[in-house]
Amino acid sequence: GDMAAQKEAFNSALAAKPDGIATTSAQPGLWTEEVKAAKAAGIPIVFFNTDDPATGRQAYVGADLRQAGVIWAKYLVDHKMVKQGDNVFLPVEVPGASYQQLETEGIASVFDPLGIKYDVVDCGTDPAGIIAKMTDYMVANNPPAIIALGDSVAASIKRVFDGAGVPAGTIPVVGWGNSRETAEAVKAGFVNAAAWQFPSAQGFMPVALLGLAAAGEPIGYDIHTFSLYDASSVEPILKLYDK
Repeated sequence: GDMAAQKEAFNSALAAKPDGIATTSAQPGLWTEEVKAAKAAGIPIVFFNTDDPATGRQAYVGADLRQAGVIWAKYLVDHKMVKQGDNVFLPVEVPGASYQQLETEGIASVFDPLGIKYDVVDCGTDPAGIIAKMTDYMVANNPPAIIALGDSVAASIKRVFDGAGVPAGTIPVVGWGNSRETAEAVKAGFVNAAAWQFPSAQGFMPVALLGLAAAGEPIGYDIHTFSLYDASSVEPILKLYDK
């Protein structure tokens, strides 16, 4: 969350004149000047995990975060888990961050025309604080459904349900699933469907693309890494964590 420190680190990287830089985007526009400076210096830039195409970066590896929001919202609608007038709970670690803004835009594109409301709630980044804030919201509001906008809030679902006295499967939950805790919650029935971003590929592919760029290959294309899993398809993910 320290944008000044991130900018300092990025500019230190530029000064070192690397063969390439891979970065995430904490908020829209954060790297506009830095990408411009990198391109002027002939340093290729690949974004991963969160994108900001307006910067003019050469490539992106990761999920289309707006489309992720669409997929989650449509899952709840298509399975008749939400209806007009409902107010869906959207817990998040960092309100205003790129991922929250893009995911919520996608959710809004599905929910708004149907008259379904949604409440983006700041739960912070401290694990204990996340559980406390989510539990308080659950007890006070009894939401009809939850879309977990980040991995930390998604990983807390089982503990929150247990703390609020909510049995597994009582309230439908979708959202991110790049953690062992969420995968186990899917298997146990606390989370209906979770998004997997193929984390190891998100680490490998940017380096591979920058290697191609260093060898003189053009890299003007994106690699989308996204899949929705449920109890019927969670086992391969759990086996990865077992390794």
